[in-house]
Amino acid sequence: MEWKTDFKRAVVSIKQGRLEESLGLMNKAVQNGGDQQHVVYDSRAAIYEKMGKVREALMDAKRAIRLAPARWQSYARASRLFLQIRRFDEAQKVLDVALPKLSYADQQGRDALTSLENEVRETRRRYTCHIGTLPIELLAEIFQYLVDGDSTNALTVTRMSRHWRNVALNTPSLWQTLILSKKSPVRKCEHWIQRSKGRITELRLLKALSSDLDWKPYHLRGIQWEHLRILRIEELDMAGFLEETENIRSLPRLKTLDIKDTAETVSRSHFIARWSPTVQHLSVEGTRSYAVLPFQNPYHSLLSLTLRRVCIDTLDNLYAVLELNPLLEVLCLEGIVETFDNRPKSDLTLPHLHTLEVSFCTPTAFTFLTLPSLKKVYIKGGATIDAILKKLLDNGSRSVEELSIIGCALSSKLLIRLLSTNPALESVTLNYLASASNPVIEALASSQSDIILCPSLQHIDVSRCPDVSTGPLIRLVKSRLPINEHRSDEGDTASPVVNPIRTLRVDGCPGIEAKFLPWFREQVESFSCVYTTRKEASWKR
Repeated sequence: MEWKTDFKRAVVSIKQGRLEESLGLMNKAVQNGGDQQHVVYDSRAAIYEKMGKVREALMDAKRAIRLAPARWQSYARASRLFLQIRRFDEAQKVLDVALPKLSYADQQGRDALTSLENEVRETRRRYTCHIGTLPIELLAEIFQYLVDGDSTNALTVTRMSRHWRNVALNTPSLWQTLILSKKSPVRKCEHWIQRSKGRITELRLLKALSSDLDWKPYHLRGIQWEHLRILRIEELDMAGFLEETENIRSLPRLKTLDIKDTAETVSRSHFIARWSPTVQHLSVEGTRSYAVLPFQNPYHSLLSLTLRRVCIDTLDNLYAVLELNPLLEVLCLEGIVETFDNRPKSDLTLPHLHTLEVSFCTPTAFTFLTLPSLKKVYIKGGATIDAILKKLLDNGSRSVEELSIIGCALSSKLLIRLLSTNPALESVTLNYLASASNPVIEALASSQSDIILCPSLQHIDVSRCPDVSTGPLIRLVKSRLPINEHRSDEGDTASPVVNPIRTLRVDGCPGIEAKFLPWFREQVESFSCVYTTRKEASWKR
């Protein structure tokens, strides 16, 4: 019975927190005849558990169960240890074995094991990855939603878990967008082509790619070009690219072609013209060289056309392209300063054009255009845009919803006339205008007895306009505040609904009095008035 002395001393040491000493005494108890006593192994298991030695604790708990299979304490300890290392199946299995062995009189043990069983179930629920139980097809579909929003999410998914990585790497559609820059383009090209099985639908070759001397166009050979839908290229040696793709007669699914090339290379025009039949969205930004014309092979199915700093030689070429694309919906022009060689005999109508973006272009380019369906108009830069505004009035534009004019010279009377003919207008941006903004605000701030201009107007930005003052802005906001009821002179017909101003930006407008800022913030959902930025203030000092 020598083991009892060591055992009792070990128990005292446990209570005093001397774990190493108690473990040594418990080992002596085992050596001195306690190897057949379940209480010795169960107590030593408790010591190991407190010391964080789960493996040794489980071995002693197993020995205690073997020596006293009817005692619930060792089962509870073993289950608790399995729960600690998140082996939920083993923890539950121990409890399943223990509960039938308890007598009905041992209510304390039954309550303890039942409570532990609930804890195992709850912990399993918290730590279980339910998405991992989804069918692979459904999980791949979820990943596809992520990648459609941002192609870089394909890499993010592969880093979450081994299961997710396996699913992602075996889903070719997640790797159909290939973007190459200076960061390991050769390796990335190889991996993406392999993972997508060559079915790249979007290819972007960024300007930084040219700084990598190891990358060559022949690294694209594994791509199945018949699947390509979007092609964006910046500063690429297109002659070399054409050589590598000379066996491609057409790209039957190509819908978007975006070219940025400041080099004076004739190969650019050949490249643009090569796949014109199917392209619906064309964007060209590049050289001003008169030797390069992007219209040698006209397009016939364009829905959007963007030309930025591209020499078109004469406006005749631009009109020729527009005439061949009557379904055009979006037109963006920048730096078009050419004139006509032969002025058109009649106006060219683009019945489906809903978005017009103009930057630093000659107004002559719009003299012979009729655009009856315009909804969004963006004009930036230019000596005067009165000719453009007058043309919009002559066109009878009635459906403009968004108007933005930045850094232009214009007649406020023409602009007010244009506003009066577009009741559906919701957003107006007037930035960097010298003296045209305040008259426009006055016109929009009509009294309630008058006909309200642009009753649908909700968003106004008149930043960096020095003529803007507080009074007209207050009247504008007040005139559109909601009231209980508007009625006409007859008294039986409700007047048109006038929307309140929801967004008002007056940054860089020194004429706005600071004492009225709290009132604006109270009446307008989103109000911004930054008199000057820190950078501008530093420059002035």
